Amino acid sequence: MNSAFRTLFTIYSWTIIIVGFSLHFVVAFVYSLMFRDRAYAHLRASQPFIKMGFWLIGIKMKVSGLDLFPRDRAVMIISNHQSLLDILVYVSLIPVKFSFIAKKELMSAPIIGTDIKIQKHITIDRQNGRQAMETLGGLNAFLAQGRSILGFAEGTRSSDETVLPFKRGLFSVALEAGVPIVPCYISGTNKINKKNQLAVTPGTVTVVFGEPIYPAEAQVGVMSKKQLAASLMDQTRNAILALRNSTI
Repeated sequence: MNSAFRTLFTIYSWTIIIVGFSLHFVVAFVYSLMFRDRAYAHLRASQPFIKMGFWLIGIKMKVSGLDLFPRDRAVMIISNHQSLLDILVYVSLIPVKFSFIAKKELMSAPIIGTDIKIQKHITIDRQNGRQAMETLGGLNAFLAQGRSILGFAEGTRSSDETVLPFKRGLFSVALEAGVPIVPCYISGTNKINKKNQLAVTPGTVTVVFGEPIYPAEAQVGVMSKKQLAASLMDQTRNAILALRNSTI
């Protein structure tokens, strides 16, 4: 794609994104008023708008393993992270009520920040370690209400296909809450919208959902909570690496 066409396509794509977000917000807000769980209704109403926007921009989706996703209980969904598009992809796909964890700065974005608030997603201040830990500590309340959590355990976006080292916090929460972890691998979004760039190009996104991983209760008492969380973290990262290898 030459630079002139890339520029025109980027303008076209962001026009679709801005118009789509504006239209979806009005429709989703009105739709959500008819339901007791307004957050989930608002999220569900967002899904067709995201899928239509992807189609108009030329983003294709290849999804596998979604049939493995537990629908009868809250889970911790752990994925690698490549692009801001990752969140939109997962919002369009995940079949249960859930909240994703995003950086605090997104709250200041027009419409997106309001979406995050209405749909009860979670923002974290990565510059304030104490506050970040308090936020993670509050995730148990979401899980206890039957709301699953989507988190990117790398803590930041990877600029390529590399799966970066994981942080332990989300795994400590999963252990404390006693919920299974659903490992997921996503690829292709970094080529459609590269890190720290506005340019958008058509492309294919691949998402693979893995078998749920259940905390090893038999090891409680033998290993410390910190060791258990580290073990669960390593197990999940290895599962995601295996999912990545299955797409190559």
